[in-house]
Amino acid sequence: MDGEIASAGDIATGMLVAGQVEPGHGQRHDAPGVGTRCLNCGTPLTGAYCHRCGQRSDVHRTVGAFWHDLLHGVLHFEGKIWRTLPMLAMQPGDLTRRYVDGERAQFVSPLALFLFVVFLTFATLNMVGLGVGVRPMNNTEISTALTEMDADIARLQQHVDHSSGNDRADAEAQLDAAKKTRAAAAIAAGEQGKAGDAAISAAIDNPTLERMVHNIRHDPHLLLYKLQNNAYKYAWALIPLSAPFIWLLFAWRRQYGLYDHLVFVTYSIAFMLALFVTLRLLTVAGVPSALTATVGVLWPPMHIYRQLRGAYRASVPGALVRTALITIYAVGLLALFVFALFAWGAMG
Repeated sequence: MDGEIASAGDIATGMLVAGQVEPGHGQRHDAPGVGTRCLNCGTPLTGAYCHRCGQRSDVHRTVGAFWHDLLHGVLHFEGKIWRTLPMLAMQPGDLTRRYVDGERAQFVSPLALFLFVVFLTFATLNMVGLGVGVRPMNNTEISTALTEMDADIARLQQHVDHSSGNDRADAEAQLDAAKKTRAAAAIAAGEQGKAGDAAISAAIDNPTLERMVHNIRHDPHLLLYKLQNNAYKYAWALIPLSAPFIWLLFAWRRQYGLYDHLVFVTYSIAFMLALFVTLRLLTVAGVPSALTATVGVLWPPMHIYRQLRGAYRASVPGALVRTALITIYAVGLLALFVFALFAWGAMG
């Protein structure tokens, strides 16, 4: 229950943080402020906002005003998001193009939506978990597997002792690979004690890698926490890492600048995270994993294709080629991003 309350708080916080990215974005305020001065810079007011510093004229210092600002920040953002999400899912190209062309008051901005979805993603994972669907081996299976590996290592060692020349070199390479596999199995099995550490140290001839393996073995929960926390903090890095690639795909089309590509990328990543959250919740609700996996594989490239067609007025062949290139790049970038976060957490 506490985790669910905290996750709900994360979602509300996400709404507030996202709302602050675009303050006053399409909001209406009826207090005119005519004939008074701005409390921030002293400029005479001619409307609801100071034309010099942008501060609102209706400044209140009551508890009721505080809660009003809180609810307004959450509910106003919520009202706009229900206009934005359907278009992001079904008409992403039109949403991107309309936002770039200036229709901004009625939609959540790309960055605000991205921040909200990041909060939502990790709040959801805190509630329901990642759900990788891998069954851990029981103690009997682990013991049997390790015994078989030890027997293979002993057999290969005998082969090395009784061979020479090229045959001996091949046998030594197989023995080395078997020892490394045995060390990896020891990590997975969670073998304890100095004997297990010594076996792994003997199989891994690299101080940095050895430290990473030690951290993985002895505190996997801390590693998982670091991985999630770093992903939470640095997910934004996917935006600047992706936008230059989109620019390369349209480098000769001068009417589209880097701003267009940033809007495209940010909306696209926000949708992919929202899709992941939706599919995860559907799986928890009992929808067959085969169905959610199929949607998770097919919808992203279809979404990219539709967004390319609408945002850049790309032709069908051009959109198909770019969709394939973007998909390949995105998979590779995501794999490197996760690996970098994992390595960083393990080294710490």
